[in-house]
Amino acid sequence: MRTLGELIESWASSLGIKRKLLEGMVPSLWEEVVGEAIAAHTSVVGIRGGVLVVRVGSPSWRNELFFMKPKILEKLNSTIGEDVVKDIRFVR
Repeated sequence: MRTLGELIESWASSLGIKRKLLEGMVPSLWEEVVGEAIAAHTSVVGIRGGVLVVRVGSPSWRNELFFMKPKILEKLNSTIGEDVVKDIRFVR
């Protein structure tokens, strides 16, 4: 007997939409991954082809987040459970 989650994962994989479903989780996980302080100065614009686009409130935040990018990528993908986000682009 399989759980409902396993059935949904199997169904999504067979339809080829699993990656899109996982990408859809990213915006709702952003604050959890980066924390309240960073989330207050950023907003997720979207994700396409593994590239997460994040709007940043100021150039100084953009610069700071650029240096934090590897750690954020690692934590995002770890939280999702798969390497869904390949890059993050910070925009103003």
